[in-house]
Amino acid sequence: MFLEQNLAKLNERLSKHGLHLEKQGDKIVVVEEVMYRLNNRPLLKKELRQEYDLRFQGDYSPKYWYIGNEGIKKLSSRLLKTKPTKPADELKTKLTTFIEQIENTEIKNGIKKLLEENPYYYKCPAAKRYHHAYKHGLLEHTTQIIDLAFGLIKTFDDGIQVNKDLIIAGSILHDIGKINCYKLVDGGIDVCSTISEQDHIVNGVKLASQYIQCNEVDQLLHIIASHHKEKQYGSPVSPISNEAWIISLTDDLSSKIMG
Repeated sequence: MFLEQNLAKLNERLSKHGLHLEKQGDKIVVVEEVMYRLNNRPLLKKELRQEYDLRFQGDYSPKYWYIGNEGIKKLSSRLLKTKPTKPADELKTKLTTFIEQIENTEIKNGIKKLLEENPYYYKCPAAKRYHHAYKHGLLEHTTQIIDLAFGLIKTFDDGIQVNKDLIIAGSILHDIGKINCYKLVDGGIDVCSTISEQDHIVNGVKLASQYIQCNEVDQLLHIIASHHKEKQYGSPVSPISNEAWIISLTDDLSSKIMG
């Protein structure tokens, strides 16, 4: 249903690299204007492998790169997003409403000060490629996580304790380091030196430590440090608190299927 539209969107970007995707029978083949064009772009090749199940047919001639079945399924299941589903002003108002629900004044005031001094947060993309990779992407990603988290909490038994202040603050702070990792440039998104020096988790812990001064700061730092769940995905620790598990799970859902 969405395959043709998504191929057109991908080809807009790939054309800058002298590549395009073309349906040939039941396959989607990578057509290279110059031989070995894709091999000379290892980061792009890695992205296509991770995101669209890029594969290589080398058993017989002609040899070519193509999109595997999982990639075709992904490209067919939903439209690729290039902007938030809702207007940025609406998302910002929604986030402000959530912040006002925080009962701990130290956490609330720290969050407010951080965002006041770093207004780029509202424009920042959540990634260069993988999810919410567009202007206001981080803002949309954050509000999605809070919505998902509160929806999940409603299903819990009364005996399960969850600190809603930590859910709201942790959702806002979990990716806060991305404001120093990604920048908007003409024609797209670029990375800053922070992404290779610290990445967003370490930088996020640093930022949160500067702005949040309260007894719960260690719990918030744990949420930031653990939201990718495992070391192989970039988290130095795994979730141990209810709030950390909730944000790790909802972050995964938002990033994988909502952006």
